[in-house]
Amino acid sequence: MSAQDLLSGTLDPAFGVNGKVHLDFGAAISVTIKGLTVATDGKIYFTGSYIANEQAGYMLGRLDADGSPDPTFGTHGLVIDSFAGEPDSTGNTITLLENGSILLQASTRVDQYPAYVPALARYNHNGSLDPDFGTGGKVIIDTPLATAIDPPGQTAMTPTSPASDIAQVLPDGKILVCTYRPRVGAIFRLQSNGSLDLSFNGVGYITLSHPDAPDQPVLIDNVLLQADGQYLACGSFNQSKNAFVARYNTDGSLDRTFGKDGFVLVASSPSDDKRLRFTQMSMQPNQRILAIGEVISSPSEGLMVSLEPDGSPNIQFNGARPVYTQLDDKPTGWVGAAMQTDGKIVVAGAIQGSDAIHFDGVVARFQSNGTLDPVFNGSGWTRTGFDKGDGVTAMTLQTDNKTLLAADDQSQKSAILRYLA
Repeated sequence: MSAQDLLSGTLDPAFGVNGKVHLDFGAAISVTIKGLTVATDGKIYFTGSYIANEQAGYMLGRLDADGSPDPTFGTHGLVIDSFAGEPDSTGNTITLLENGSILLQASTRVDQYPAYVPALARYNHNGSLDPDFGTGGKVIIDTPLATAIDPPGQTAMTPTSPASDIAQVLPDGKILVCTYRPRVGAIFRLQSNGSLDLSFNGVGYITLSHPDAPDQPVLIDNVLLQADGQYLACGSFNQSKNAFVARYNTDGSLDRTFGKDGFVLVASSPSDDKRLRFTQMSMQPNQRILAIGEVISSPSEGLMVSLEPDGSPNIQFNGARPVYTQLDDKPTGWVGAAMQTDGKIVVAGAIQGSDAIHFDGVVARFQSNGTLDPVFNGSGWTRTGFDKGDGVTAMTLQTDNKTLLAADDQSQKSAILRYLA
């Protein structure tokens, strides 16, 4: 075993202080990170929510590769803003565009509606708003569909945004935004300037429903672009225990060659009677699809499924069966996943802490066949305590396969950690 293997899965001492950066922005009462991404130059972007006595809203920040704030971005490395003056705004995901712009996908409330709605903002490289996007750099998707009342919450270990509003930028600059509301999940497509793309299903959005149960609410958590331009969506159902992956053509129609009539449903065995939820997807080699999530009925377990391009189970991944994971025999859930360049799978999330109330952060690495990689920290996984916190809120993978995590603890100050590959 090489010296690098001995360090694999341990905190990176070159990042912050012993692998951790604690985000303490002076007057902030609460800082929560929801999204992380890394640029090709190694700079680290984060987004989430910021609350102080006199200011609240979403935040967008940038760190240098060593974890120190980048003074060339915003004010001392941070931008704090809101949508339409609404302090209850939170950033969810960040997409770095080829021209150097930064697309922030967020959720916010609007005065006339009690629900969260999807929103976006586009920033220049220095942290200033791009006036060519939307109105003054911002867009709020406030169609009647987007502003319906949120569905009842489901108990889950891993955190999600208020309405799981996630964005995906297409090669032509158009933007997909997925969201769910009480009776429907939806995918919006926007032009690159933030306006609704009316060539998409005639109205700029599609609603998701299973062909065999059109009245059953669909909770969509993630959308992903395939190399061939088709759109993947994943999530769960509000009135059944199945998780799903669905595929859509670029015109918004279901790709009925995928799975059964466009949907792949994943259910536990009748004897287990587990309620399943997919929260994220990644593309594997050979155009296979990895869906991750958790068992949201008690006890919580991490969930992974690998599918062939046509939606059939990948026989090379756990014998075509879902991988359920309880590390150390403790409730476990995944919040994110990423593929290493060698095809190994890195997942992160939460594991029940020693007091059975709070949760530690956990990172695990699986081989392409769905088994834990023993090279990673000697066991395939590692855990980190966060001062009585609630585990990992976001993750991403650097080009050198180092893992970045964001964690939220009860001191109300988020931290970013980096682990060696």
